Amino acid sequence: MELLFDLKIVLFEATIIDKVTVINNDLKTINMKTKILAFFTLIAVSVNAQIIVKTTTEKKNVVLEAFTGQRSKFDPSGHKISDDFAAQNSGRVVILNVHCGPYAFGTPNYNVTVGSSNYGDTLYQYPGVELLGFPAGTINRRLFSGSSQRSGTAQSRATWASTGSSVLKENSPVNVAIHPYHDVANGKMEIYVEAYFTGSQSVSSNRIHVGVVQNNVLGPQSGASSGYPANWNASTSLYKHMHMLRAVITPQWGDAITNVAMGSVFQKKYTWNIPAKIGDVNVVAADLEFYVFVSEDQQTILTGTKMAKSTNKMDFIATATKVNTPAPSGTKQLASGVSISEIEFYLNNSAGYSLPSGSEIPVTVTMGGVAKKGTITLPSAVTAGSRLRLKITDSLLLGSVPMTQGAFDVCVEIDLAADMDATNNKSCETYTSTSSTSALEITDFNPKTGKVGAEIWIDGKGFDPVISNNKISFNGVLATKILATSTVTQLKVLVPAAATTGKISIVALAEKDTSAVDFTLLAAVGINDASTDVAAMFYFNNTLNIELVNGLEVSRNLSIWNLSGQMVFTATISESSVIELNNLPQGSYVAKLGEQALKFVK
Repeated sequence: MELLFDLKIVLFEATIIDKVTVINNDLKTINMKTKILAFFTLIAVSVNAQIIVKTTTEKKNVVLEAFTGQRSKFDPSGHKISDDFAAQNSGRVVILNVHCGPYAFGTPNYNVTVGSSNYGDTLYQYPGVELLGFPAGTINRRLFSGSSQRSGTAQSRATWASTGSSVLKENSPVNVAIHPYHDVANGKMEIYVEAYFTGSQSVSSNRIHVGVVQNNVLGPQSGASSGYPANWNASTSLYKHMHMLRAVITPQWGDAITNVAMGSVFQKKYTWNIPAKIGDVNVVAADLEFYVFVSEDQQTILTGTKMAKSTNKMDFIATATKVNTPAPSGTKQLASGVSISEIEFYLNNSAGYSLPSGSEIPVTVTMGGVAKKGTITLPSAVTAGSRLRLKITDSLLLGSVPMTQGAFDVCVEIDLAADMDATNNKSCETYTSTSSTSALEITDFNPKTGKVGAEIWIDGKGFDPVISNNKISFNGVLATKILATSTVTQLKVLVPAAATTGKISIVALAEKDTSAVDFTLLAAVGINDASTDVAAMFYFNNTLNIELVNGLEVSRNLSIWNLSGQMVFTATISESSVIELNNLPQGSYVAKLGEQALKFVK
């Protein structure tokens, strides 16, 4: 072992870059006039799903950072020990040969800088490493009792395999994966990394580290012929350096991961422009490998992995956007002002990895130049090389056909962290905004007579496909209840409380039409005719409907009794209400509201 004296301790602060994902629980209540029964919808929490990293608990991998130098004659034997250990644990060991310290000077220069600082020198001089001589190395930057060169994390080569083997047996609270795509045309690497947290930790944040090593670097090395003869060429006197650290893409102490809760996912894409040379060494793309590891802090590496460059570009493509509702005419005409309630597009997966079910896809929907951002959740997985048809129905992402008549584009754009080609993320289709796709017309309605609350079917054409946008009046009195079973050619509506005999009219898509014959209102049955503020109280389709003219000045008690004299329902009424009676068994009942009474059969 070659000794190192006169250590200079340098302390650096890490720059923390916060990345926060906000998840909202939204409790909504549905209110139609006054609902006596409470309804609620809980919006489920969704998280961006992983793409390339595994989600089951795995064992830790070893990250061996070997401090080395071309003038240290014992280092080749350390290189052989680390290579043998990695060969015995295929895919489980990340070796980073970091050239640094007093034995790394000379030509060629193998040192790596981050900003203006020597990465390796900063690393081994960090408090708690306590390096004594070369070669030295740390196993996951951890302290192992009885294996330190002094009393820190730095170990001599003889203990690397034993301490590394103990790490390989431990469960990791986080899994990591990396996909480095070589963009040959633009001379750069796009490096996508993911971390998935499978277990709990005692710390609230982690750090992710990404960098580059190069293999097959031919150059000088003291002690090579005896320490690692397999990598020594006697005829050229050149040594084959492997796992040589060439670039660190993240800051000295990594980028921060602020959410390490179990089940959370970290995703990030890095870009690295491939230089022709680093120092005095030519960069050969075919010999590059890219590593990623996660640490608790500046020290204590949890796990890591590496991967050679790939020619597989992770690419997600949006195609075939079209408006489904309302259905456009054959010339792609849509009525101006009509609400669009469904847009369809295809998500094509050319990434080489499956996009799992439940993944949230960030999307931007643009109509007539107005953009709205949100997410859409995959109902099923999109396997590599396949595509999935998706429908956007969220009203927060949709809008209306522009009022200005003429051509307009409907576009859907996706934005996935793993996507390495943004040129094909947007799919657009051109439509034409017109005054109307067909003339509004009431062709018939039935029945021609009815009481307040009766169901009337109105046949016609040119109705607004968004049913609630159709405004129907009975002799000028607006109907407030259009049934959900209505269609674009038949609207089903309840006669409003204040209706009188006369024409039925409809306003839709900025047009108006009136029925050719009158609707005749029949006298309401079941309420006290002396009432001046109760316009109607009637039973219909498992609901008790109470329509008030002026509203009650004082809240009154509503009660429902069976014919055995038992009260089966009670509530306080102060405004028009629709009361659902699904829970009442079949039979005869009497409803009382103040002095008003109604007998009905369920």
